[in-house]
Amino acid sequence: MARMRPSFHNTRAVPIPKRPALPACPICDKGVQLETAKTDEVGRALHEECYLLRLNLRRSTTPTDGIS
Repeated sequence: MARMRPSFHNTRAVPIPKRPALPACPICDKGVQLETAKTDEVGRALHEECYLLRLNLRRSTTPTDGIS
């Protein structure tokens, strides 16, 4: 009976990422550097500029009740 050698021809190499993936900003969907990230109400990392833009948009679309 012939001895069978293991075959490695059908195995596929899986690439190892060189660096971990950055979390995506929920507003612009771009990667956020953790060193400069801010967090929103639910703890998601986002860019400070995106957060400020979202706050300004909310303020401009919020109806005013005539109180200054």
